[in-house]
Amino acid sequence: MKRRVLFSLLAVVGGLAVLLSLVAAAPGPNPDQVKIASIVNQMNTMGPRGLASLQPVDIRPFELPTSGVDVMRARLHETYSVDGVGTDTVELTGWIAVRHSAPYLAPGEKELKWSTAITDTEFVAMDLHGHSNLFGQVNVAIDKDRPSYGQVGRVQIPDAARVTLLAKLQKNEAAPRSAKADAKAPATGKSSAATDPKSPKATAAPATAAPRSNTTNTKQPVSDGGDAAVVCDAPVEVSVMMPDLKLQMKTEHHVTWYSLVDTIPPVGHTASVAIEPVRLIANGRAVATLESGIVDFREVVRHVPLSDTSVAVAANKH
Repeated sequence: MKRRVLFSLLAVVGGLAVLLSLVAAAPGPNPDQVKIASIVNQMNTMGPRGLASLQPVDIRPFELPTSGVDVMRARLHETYSVDGVGTDTVELTGWIAVRHSAPYLAPGEKELKWSTAITDTEFVAMDLHGHSNLFGQVNVAIDKDRPSYGQVGRVQIPDAARVTLLAKLQKNEAAPRSAKADAKAPATGKSSAATDPKSPKATAAPATAAPRSNTTNTKQPVSDGGDAAVVCDAPVEVSVMMPDLKLQMKTEHHVTWYSLVDTIPPVGHTASVAIEPVRLIANGRAVATLESGIVDFREVVRHVPLSDTSVAVAANKH
C-alpha cells in the first residue's frame, strides 16, 4: 500500500514538473504587438480634441525608414452610393495607424536606396468620421477580421492609377495659393459637392507639401542623387457604418489605395487615390458601393519603433 501511494505521489510530482516546464517554455506576448495595441488603445481613448492637440512629427523626404508604427492625422473624401438612397461624397477626418517593416531590396537590385527598396506595410487601425446630408453619420474603421497588407517603393500599379495620380499632382501644383490655404484649414467632416455644391471644399484642390526638415530625427537620409516619388500600393479591408440608415457594412474585397510618395509614411498633400469601386456587404447582401476616394492631407502625430524581425511577418504574409 505504501509503495502504491509513493508511486502515485511521484506520478503527481512528475506531472506537475512537466506542466511547469510547458508553461515556462510557452512564448510570452509579442513585444511589438503589445506596443501596437498600446498606441491604438491610446488613440481610441483620446477623442477628437486630444487628436487635434497632438504635434506633428516631421518626416524627411526620400529617407528609408526603420521598422515602426505611425499614427497619421488625416482628411480625405470618399464617394458612396447606397442602393435605393443615392450617391454622396463625404469628407472624413480622424486618424490612421500603419505599421511598416525595414526596407529590403527589390528583385534584381544590389544597392539599398530610396529608388531600389521595397517596404512592407500593414494598416493596423483606423478611426474616421464624417457626416453626409444624404446618409447621416458615416464611420470608417479597419476590418479586424481581415489583414490589410501593402507595399511601398519599387512596386507596380495599374496604368489607370498612375495616370490619375499624375493628374492629381498636376492639379495640386496648379492650385492657387488661396486653395492651398483652404486645404490646410480644419476639416468639417461633412458632405462635399454631391449634396452641397456651394461648399468651397468641393472645388478647392489640395496642395503638395514642400519637403520638410526634421531636426528631431537623428537618422541620416538614404537617398539617390536624383530623388523621385515612388509608388505605394495599399489594399485595405474596412468596415463602414451608417447608423442613421441602420447599415453596418464591410467591403466585399479590399479597397486599393494608390499613392506617389516622397516620404514613408506619406505626409502632407501627397497624391493618394482609390479608383476601383468596391461593393459593401451587410448581412450577406450587397447594399452599397464605395465608388472612389482621395486623400487631402496626412501628418504623422505618433511614431513607435518596432523590431525588424517581427515586422517581417507582414512581408511573409503578403
